[in-house]
Formats: sequence, C-alpha cells, structure tokens
Amino acid sequence: MAVHHDRDPAREARRIGMTNAALWREVRPAYVKVAEYQHRGLVHLHVLARLDEAMSDYRADEVRPPSARFDAELLELALRDVVAEVSAPIAKQLGDGRVRWGRQLDVRQLNTGAERGEIAGYLAKYATKSTEQTGGLLHRVARDQVEDVNVREHVRSYMRAAFELDDIVAEHRRREHRSAAARDVETNWNPAALAIRARRAMATNEPQRVRPHVGAALRGRVARLVDAPERHHTALAVELDSGVCIHLADVASIGRDTRRARRREPRLAECAHALGYRGHCLTKSRRYSSTFKALRAAREAYVHAQLLARSTDATQLAIAAGGTRKSNFACVGTDHVTAADALLAASAAARAREGRRAARLARDVEFGTGGMR
Repeated sequence: MAVHHDRDPAREARRIGMTNAALWREVRPAYVKVAEYQHRGLVHLHVLARLDEAMSDYRADEVRPPSARFDAELLELALRDVVAEVSAPIAKQLGDGRVRWGRQLDVRQLNTGAERGEIAGYLAKYATKSTEQTGGLLHRVARDQVEDVNVREHVRSYMRAAFELDDIVAEHRRREHRSAAARDVETNWNPAALAIRARRAMATNEPQRVRPHVGAALRGRVARLVDAPERHHTALAVELDSGVCIHLADVASIGRDTRRARRREPRLAECAHALGYRGHCLTKSRRYSSTFKALRAAREAYVHAQLLARSTDATQLAIAAGGTRKSNFACVGTDHVTAADALLAASAAARAREGRRAARLARDVEFGTGGMR
C-alpha cells in the first residue's frame, strides 16, 4: 500500500499477543504489486503479499517462512483491516477530502503450487502490458494533441480530465506562490557574494527580490551590474529591468521573488497518456524475490545464447565454446618514454597552473574588491 497507518502493525501485534518491536523481530512483510490498465480505463492493482522470517543482517538475502503462528489467515486479516481503514488525502485545490478503497477487494490464499504458478503467470501477463490495452498511447501527449491522437473517445475524456485537473492545481500553485515570498539569503554586508548572486540572477533571468537594509523590497529581473561611487569597499550597483538602480552597499539580500514549486506535485498533464496514473507498472519490496538487475542479466544471457545458436560465424562460436576467459593486466612502466615527452608534459602542467592562478586572481579582483581595478 502506498499509504498506511502506523498503528496497524501495533494492532496486529496485539492480535497475536506481542509488542510491535517483538513482531518486527519475528517477521518481515514482502510484496509485489502490478498495475493493470483495464479496457474500461481504470487502473486495477494486483498485489501478492507474504510474511517472511526476519533474518539477521549477515543473512538478509535468505528467504525463509516464519513460524507456524504467522499463517495465511493472519496475513489476510491484517490486509483486510488495512484496506478498510487506509486512506490518502486529496489536495485542497482539487476539493479536499480523502480517497479510500472501495468494495472491490478479492483476497485469495495461495496454498498449492498450481495456484502459485497460475498467479505468477497472471502477474507476468499484466506486467508486460501497458496503456495500449485500453486503447491509449505509450508516449506523452501535449494539450493541443489530445483531440488529434488516434484513441477511443472514452480514453480521450480521461486525457482531457487530466489536463483540466492539472490546470486547477497549477492555478492554485501560482496563487500560493505569489503570496509566499522566497526565503531571504543574508550576506552580512558581503558585496562579493551579492555580486555573484546578481550575476546568477542575470543568467537565469528569474524575477528577483532585492531587499535593502532600509526601506521596502524591490522586485524585478536583474538587468546588469553598473559602476557606482565606492562605498563600503564596493563600487557596483544593481540595475533592475524596471530602471531602478540600487548600490550594493545598501542591499541586504538578493534572491528569488517566489519560492520554487514543491517537488511532490500531481503531474497530471505529464501522465495524461497513462490516464493520470503516474505510478510504476511493477513495484516490489526489496527482498520479495529476484532483483531487476538479476533479471536483466538473465535476459541478456538468454538472448546472447539464442543469437549464438543462430550464428554461423566460426570465430564467435569458437569464443563461446572456449568457456571462461581470464584477462591479466601487468604494469609495464611509468613516467615518460623520452626526455622530450617529460619536458612537454611539465610545460603543459605549468601553463595550466598559471592559467588557474590568473583566473583566481581575476575573480578576486572583480568580486572580492567590488569590481575595482
């Protein structure tokens, strides 16, 4: 589950007469979740869960069944309790409230090998499918492409809804950011740091808030740094695109006018082709089974074997039949071969050092002294 209550493990621990810490020392949950895009346009989740014995760190890769009291019935009760109470908040710009699971819950206990093989094949089938099963697209779409893409009208309505909801969220974000100013970055009367921030603002061309030591803050884009009479060891002034010019000696901070957008955003427009669902098609716990890296290696080895079986290249076949190949590396020497090579290398290193020294000196002269020569 993406969202859960912290009290659920404690409640299940009390169900079997032990503390939460003791339960965590006994078992570990493991799961795999596959998202199925149904033809009707809904995302159906298939979850396979189990309880494993909690192993020590040096045996963390081992998977063993837990003791007999942690049976499938106990796990089913825990899952049903969690599904009945778990909820996720809805952003206030989309109406506020909470989303809960409905009555569409089908829990099955896998007791025999035949059932396990059937479910494994079932999950593998949906893990290899995507939005094309719903008549959708495999690539992202822009807003102006929604009416032109070759999809069913039902899927097109999902795409429109994703963009409409994204507009609502974006408008709320803009209003929120206009009222939330960016955090001040104090420089403690450091003209060099102020000059560097001004140059960065010129490079990004973002709206800035220039806050003087006395008076109201100034807002606008930094147009350029201009020469000014020397004050407090600086002879530079900041000119905004509005034409206002303020001496760096009078500036307390320079920073973005508004705070940047939060990273945890719905991104509905970016996922419109996926019916607004931005989750991965397959998610699993770390120790559920094999890793994706091992699966890729096995798939690569299988494909390589198939290519060799169809190959008629004698060289490739001989290399493959040779078994394991070992490579040995040995050091044959260090330093330069001739004195001329050593002289050229030393000269190049000296020029590089001198260039770095000159660059540091120029930077100190420009920023550290406020642009004075």
